[in-house]
Amino acid sequence: MTVSNPRDIAKFPGKLCVNPTDLALPFPHGGTGLGVVRNVIFRTEVSYEKVIAEEYGQVVEAIGTEYGCVLAASLISFDEEALKELFWNTEVGSVSGRRGVSEGASPATRAGFLLSSRSVVLLFSPDDTGHAPALLIRRALPMLEPSAQANLQLNSDIAIAVTFTGIRDTTGRLFEWRPLKDITL
Repeated sequence: MTVSNPRDIAKFPGKLCVNPTDLALPFPHGGTGLGVVRNVIFRTEVSYEKVIAEEYGQVVEAIGTEYGCVLAASLISFDEEALKELFWNTEVGSVSGRRGVSEGASPATRAGFLLSSRSVVLLFSPDDTGHAPALLIRRALPMLEPSAQANLQLNSDIAIAVTFTGIRDTTGRLFEWRPLKDITL
């Protein structure tokens, strides 16, 4: 039995990137960093069906029926690469040369398009890769929160709320949550 130790209380600061290519490289591991984030939350979505023995009126078994995952975060920087991944329509300004959001211009992103066409490999890379676990979602659908808002005030961070819903890749894999050196792309 393991003895509890207050030093083992887990706090894992880290960064998000999409489409990493080599986990041996430093962050963003050959992929694209998503700027400064906070409040990163990983949630599994597991469901079960209970098997009830009619003769006893009690649960005698349970069957796992679904396994999903979601990663939610707040973007607190106006990062052009993050905007490109999360908003449906972005373009580079003709004068500034910087990327911005231009909603409604492209027929490819009007209502009814499949978000899987914009899926990414999502990696939460911990700052302390030797101790903290990394999280890799094999195929993630980038989404803004349905009523996302950005604080455009001097006294608060921008904080754009985003979620990445995990779907299975072509081999049926969903996510890995383990030390970075144990994950294979």
